[in-house]
Amino acid sequence: MMPTFLLAPILLGIAHFIKNWKSRFSKYVLIQLALFPLAASFTIIEEGGHAIRTIHAIPFFTITATYGFRSLFDYLKSVKFTTTVFVAFMLWELTAFYSYYFFIFPNKSVNEFNRGMPEAIRTLFSYPASQYFISETVQAHGVEVPFFTKFDPALYQAGVPYNPPVVVIRSQDLEQPKSGTIAVFSREDSIPHFANEKLLNIISFPEQKVRLNEEMNKDEYKVIETELYYIYGYN
Repeated sequence: MMPTFLLAPILLGIAHFIKNWKSRFSKYVLIQLALFPLAASFTIIEEGGHAIRTIHAIPFFTITATYGFRSLFDYLKSVKFTTTVFVAFMLWELTAFYSYYFFIFPNKSVNEFNRGMPEAIRTLFSYPASQYFISETVQAHGVEVPFFTKFDPALYQAGVPYNPPVVVIRSQDLEQPKSGTIAVFSREDSIPHFANEKLLNIISFPEQKVRLNEEMNKDEYKVIETELYYIYGYN
């Protein structure tokens, strides 16, 4: 979770605190570095580790790296050009990280952050209706609709209902909708179909996927339009 150039300073910082073990401050920092994984280790996550649960270690890694940098640069002063090389490597790694973070990561991770949901919710409410049905997979946490419709937080916290009403429902529980109702579903839903329905809109986005070119027997990247959300009206 940390850049490579911090490895040497952190190790040197740890060595500094071990060398000065009699100091209360050294003991405190080393004990915190030893104990910080404890909280996360008690939590079982199916997908693997969770970086946020070790975030309290950041101040102690920062302190350790700071002492390590001081020792490192004191040593590098005696070797010609090494400080310049180290700083150049540090700047190169930071540039590479932020380029990835701002330009590549958003495109790669967008589907993990509910891509298309803002457009789906705004499109849903652009249609006049007597009632809106919203699938649980669209409003999973209870705040998506008020957030993307810019519903007044004071009204939301006071429990003031939407007008016209909004009903969050599991797609499989939806029964015959009344005339004038509009519903939104995600691609994860088993969408129920009724005689009085009309597909009003499909929210889709281009997505880069790997496809096997059987003729050339190699993988190729292709941009495919992926359907994410479906908006139905009922007459």
